[in-house]
Amino acid sequence: GVVGRQPGAPAIYCISDLHTDRIENMAWLRSAQAWPEDAASAVAVVAGDVSHRLNVLEETLGTIATTFSRTFFMPGNHELWVDKGEEGEGGDSLAKLELVLSLCASLGVETTPSLVGNVQVVPLFSWYDRSLCIPPQGD
Repeated sequence: GVVGRQPGAPAIYCISDLHTDRIENMAWLRSAQAWPEDAASAVAVVAGDVSHRLNVLEETLGTIATTFSRTFFMPGNHELWVDKGEEGEGGDSLAKLELVLSLCASLGVETTPSLVGNVQVVPLFSWYDRSLCIPPQGD
């Protein structure tokens, strides 16, 4: 058995940085080799950086959500990039976040905390980029 897992509780699989806007990554996602044998009774946690394109995000999360019993998602920085050349992506990253969360809701993908067996899954909305650091002052 798995340490700490309640008897009968679903397995929880976590993944990030799928980058399915890359052809080879989307092909892998669509293949049977991408899924564990118990996926239909398991939970998926997708921790961001799927794609900045909403149609790719929709296909990716839709595929995962129809494969696993439950799917959680927390957007990464890629999901909130706004490409001024693409229609319907929101005017800024906060507007795009609202679009992403609406997309998740329409797919049945969870974005709020929830208990899975004895594990609390807590999707966090926070981002970090090294460029946000203030460089130390020289002597």
